[in-house]
Amino acid sequence: MELAAVRRWPELEHRPWRRFGARTGIRWAYVLSTALVGCVVPFFGALMNLIGAVAITPTTFVLPCVLWLYWRRPSARSLEFAAAMCVAVVMTAVGVLGTISAFRTIILGE
Repeated sequence: MELAAVRRWPELEHRPWRRFGARTGIRWAYVLSTALVGCVVPFFGALMNLIGAVAITPTTFVLPCVLWLYWRRPSARSLEFAAAMCVAVVMTAVGVLGTISAFRTIILGE
């Protein structure tokens, strides 16, 4: 794979360290700005919990199961259907409970 990339973009072989300083500086600035926001915002952890419950849980666990059921269309009595539905229902409940917990933490300021 690397040889194919070097053949396609030969400049990669000759200048691997050219932009090292700029990339390192940008990465450090990003990490420091994220840490600063995390320290300044008093409910940053609860905000991350809310984002995880609302966005990450459905797209990681629920949506793949639902799309698999839509595309594959297994029999309603099959073990595959039951397992996919079980994962989708349980993770939907986890997402709802996580959202409630995050809102509670933000509102009460714990």
